[in-house]
Amino acid sequence: DKDLALFTNYNWVVASTDTITSNAIAITNGQYDNVMDQVTTIFNRNSFKNASDLAIANVFLHEAIHALLVVNYVESSPLFKSNYPELFNDYNRGLGLNEAHHEEFARNFIKPLAAALKEYATKKQYTAPYEGYYEDLAWGGLTETEAYNSLPPDKKSAILYVYDVEFNPNNIATVAQQQVGADSNCN
Repeated sequence: DKDLALFTNYNWVVASTDTITSNAIAITNGQYDNVMDQVTTIFNRNSFKNASDLAIANVFLHEAIHALLVVNYVESSPLFKSNYPELFNDYNRGLGLNEAHHEEFARNFIKPLAAALKEYATKKQYTAPYEGYYEDLAWGGLTETEAYNSLPPDKKSAILYVYDVEFNPNNIATVAQQQVGADSNCN
C-alpha cells in the first residue's frame, strides 16, 4: 500500500448538485486550479437518496483520493513518480485520468479504503455480516478496472451486491439485505 499524502498543500472544494450531466455519483475535476490551489469535487445529491452513511463515507474517501492524485500528478514530484510508476504508465498508454486513477485504486487503495470504512463502522458500532464486507464496498466505482475484471465471478457478485445494499437496497430483487450503515437522510 502506498503513502498517499505526498503533497497536501491545497484546498479540496466539495460541492453538490442535483444535475450532474452523467450518471456519476461524483466527479472530481482533473484540472488542478493553480490560482486558487484547489481541486473541486461535485457530488450528485440524487445518488444519495437511499444511501447509507457508510456508502457516503466510501464515496467521500474515493473522491478524496482522486483529489490527492490530481494534486500530486500536477506537482509531479520525483517521489510521486517513483511511488506510482504504474499510474504514469497508464497515462502514457492512453488511459483517461479517471480510468488511470481507478486502476491505481484497484492496485493500491482497496485495503486502505476498506480499513478506513471498517474504522468508521466500528466507531459507529456497525457490524458487518461477513469479514470482507468493507473491502467489497471499497471496490465501488471500480468495476471497469482490469483488476476487477480478473476477479472470480463470486467475488464480483459480492462487490455488486454490497454496493447495491449500501446505496439503494430497493434495487435488490432478492431478499432485502439490511444496510450496515445508517440511513443518511439525504433527501
